[in-house]
Order: sequence, then C-alpha cells, then structure tokens
Amino acid sequence: MIRAARKSALDLVSDSLKKLDFGNPGLVLAKFLEAQPNPDKSESGKDAAIRLIEQVSAWSPTSDYENAYTRWLEAVKTFGQPLILSAKAITPLAIGLGNSSPLENGLALNKTYGTPYLPGSALKGLLRRVAQRQNVPAEALEVLAGTTESAGHVIYWDAWLDPSSPVTKPFQADVINTHHPKYYGQRGQEPPSDFDDPTPIAFVSIKPGVKFTIALSSTSENAKPWLDLAAKLLVWGLRNLGVGGKTNAGYGYLDAKVEASDEEKAAMAERAKELLEQYQGQIESIDAPGKISMANKIVRELGKEPPGARKPVLLVLKQQLESAGIWDEGNYRIRNIIKLLEE
Repeated sequence: MIRAARKSALDLVSDSLKKLDFGNPGLVLAKFLEAQPNPDKSESGKDAAIRLIEQVSAWSPTSDYENAYTRWLEAVKTFGQPLILSAKAITPLAIGLGNSSPLENGLALNKTYGTPYLPGSALKGLLRRVAQRQNVPAEALEVLAGTTESAGHVIYWDAWLDPSSPVTKPFQADVINTHHPKYYGQRGQEPPSDFDDPTPIAFVSIKPGVKFTIALSSTSENAKPWLDLAAKLLVWGLRNLGVGGKTNAGYGYLDAKVEASDEEKAAMAERAKELLEQYQGQIESIDAPGKISMANKIVRELGKEPPGARKPVLLVLKQQLESAGIWDEGNYRIRNIIKLLEE
C-alpha cells in the first residue's frame, strides 16, 4: 500500500518535474528520488540521483518566495535595532552536508520554500571562531555570543537568499570524488594506492555569485557598537574562514558588506541629487577627447564623496563619455572611474 501511494505521488509530480515548474526544490530532493533498483547503488541508481540534481539545478525562486522575503526583511527591520549585511558567494557553498537526505549529502534549505539559507547558528559559530582568533576579550564575546549560563545581546537571524541575486538559478550539480574508497572505508587498514578506483558522488551545492541577506539585531540598550563589532567580525570571517562544509577544499567563502539603513539611503539619495545638479553642466561640456581632463577633475572631487552619493553622477559621466566616443578602458583616467564605480 505504501509503495502504491508513493507511485501515485510520483505520477502526480512527474509532469511538474519534467517542466521544472515545481515550487519547492527541498521537497523534491527529499521525497522524489526515483527508486534505486539495487541496494549497493548501481549505475542506474546513481543516474536517478544525477537526474534529480540536474532538475533541481534548473530551478529559480518563485514570486511566492520573493513576497515572503520582502515580508521577512520588513519584519526584521522592525525588531529591535537591526543591522543588515549583503553577502555574495565568491566560491561554491556546501551548507548542511550532514543533514539527512536520500542523496549522499544534505543541504540546508528553507522548509517552506526550499531555498538555500545560511543558518543563524552557523553565523554565530563563525563569529565565535573569529573572535577567539582575533583575541576579542571574553567579556566582549559574552555580549556578542553569550555563554552556557546566559544568552548574548545579539540575535543572529537565518540569512535568506536574496531574490535580486544576479545568479537566478542558485543550485548546481557538484561532485565529491573519493579517490581511495578502501582506505577510508576500512579506516586505514587498506593502504591507498594509484590502482584504486575513484568513487564520484554527486550532490547539490550553491553557485558562486548567489547573494544572501544577513540580519543582526538586538533589543538591548546602546547595542549599536556591539552590532557594528559583530558585523565587522562576520565580514572578516566569511571572507577568510568561510562557513559550512568543505571550507578546506575552497567552499563556503562570501564577500559581505553592511547595507545602509533606510535613513542613510535617503540621505545618500539627496546628496547624489545635489552632486548631479552641481556637475551636470560640466559633464555635458565634455564632448571631445581634448576635454578628458575635465572628467579627471570631476572624478578627483567625487572621490571624496561616499560611494552611494557619487555613483549616480559617475554613471552619468560614463554615459556622456561613451556618447562622445571618449570611453576607453585602456586610459588610466577611465580606469579611475571604473574603480570608483566598483567600490
């Protein structure tokens, strides 16, 4: 009866799997691996796992998830004193490899939407590692992460996948290749040799370029300096130590930065408007190669402004130089503009 129910369920979702229009890849990974005919995972069994991984790798976040992400972010911003960071994966991520899964390796996925996330517990653990590595005083670490006796003053939220990420399909097929299965399987009793047969194991990882939104908050008084310190430690740890599994193999590294608050963004937009009014006439006058020095003067002055305020002006300057046929990325003046735009 159980087999019949399972077959009926598989029949119901088979068309969706083929069309890749399913909403929750976590559910698909957990429940819809085709039956493997041999218990020793023969080639046909591996093929079923690979097919499932390839199907999941073609998935993109749905509008339901985008709406949920917006609600979550709005809720976080109303809780205590929030601090938001944006983190972009610079290597593949393998978060939750030890989680239960029909495949050889698991993955940390949001239960409701099936999207990858960075567990708040993992972020908190990473912060503790960084703090100990950088000799942060025990009293300060107690405030940031608490102890077995009392909770800390900083809340580490699960980091959600940013639906505006430039990488629209976050999952990818990956492989772990065990070169000496007998050596590892028999705990060293069989010595490794060049005559062993590698055993490739397919699993799902997160692509480089995927963005996550990390949120820290606190309901304690005067928590802003502590949140800033926690963010600083996390930014360093994500970049240099990584999070999740296989960090020694190059997985788990992210480039993170603190996002401006809504008030800071409004002030930055106002400053950008003022700068654009100030430089508009000068930018429009740059219509020939001989006037490139004017662009250099503007860039030097804008270099003293915050990145969020100067970027709109630099984009207008770039557009003017392109339309005038002056934009040459081999020119050192143009490279200065590119450098400021990337900051």
